[in-house]
Amino acid sequence: MNINTLFDDISLIVSRDVMVGDHMYNEKNPDHYFRVGHSAITSITAALMLAGRPAPYRILDFACGSGRVTRWLKAIFPGSNIICSDLRQDSLTFLKNSFDVEIVLSNPFFSDISFDEPFDLIWCGSLITHLPQKQTQIFLECCASWLSHDGIAVVTFCGREVKRRMALSEQKYLLAKDAEKIISELEITKYGYVNYLGKDNIGFSICHPEWMLNEMIRLKNSVVILSEAAWDNHQDVLAFRREKSSI
Repeated sequence: MNINTLFDDISLIVSRDVMVGDHMYNEKNPDHYFRVGHSAITSITAALMLAGRPAPYRILDFACGSGRVTRWLKAIFPGSNIICSDLRQDSLTFLKNSFDVEIVLSNPFFSDISFDEPFDLIWCGSLITHLPQKQTQIFLECCASWLSHDGIAVVTFCGREVKRRMALSEQKYLLAKDAEKIISELEITKYGYVNYLGKDNIGFSICHPEWMLNEMIRLKNSVVILSEAAWDNHQDVLAFRREKSSI
């Protein structure tokens, strides 16, 4: 059996309704948009199965954008209560109207965010990739606090594969001087970051998996998956449960 075809039936019912202006959607390569969602749901279901969890009842799609992954969550968990949260109201309005999900306007200060009930599953793709180290630490703490007792969080971050591409100039992420700064910091602290031009606390980061594992130990969370370049052969995937480790 080819395990890569396990979600083929699901892909047939995934909505192709894309928000006008969705910057993740490239009209010259539309299939890639849906492959990224397919890749995300593969990691999500793998984490749930490895943790021995049933289909989640309450799902949070945090930093959801315009629904690249939301549509897959809706297709594979049709009976679940899906809450989408983002800083962009237009994206949230689109998701509410297109996918019948609940929406919550987000806040750049994670500690100020609260939800009425905890979640059985949290998905957060490509947020840590834009955060400085301290903000990532705060986000991971908050993310764990939003989980139910046996809930699973699945988050992504740029790791060694992105560093490799950057070092070899295979993919242009940043100006050369900014790329050099990130790689230099990564070698020293295992976390490299640079602000976007004219911005504070929002930019581009690369995180070594060792740093992420140390954070899980600090927070006493239990790691379910840490798989390098698992999301679209690009970003690393971390899945964890809250406060399960006694070490």
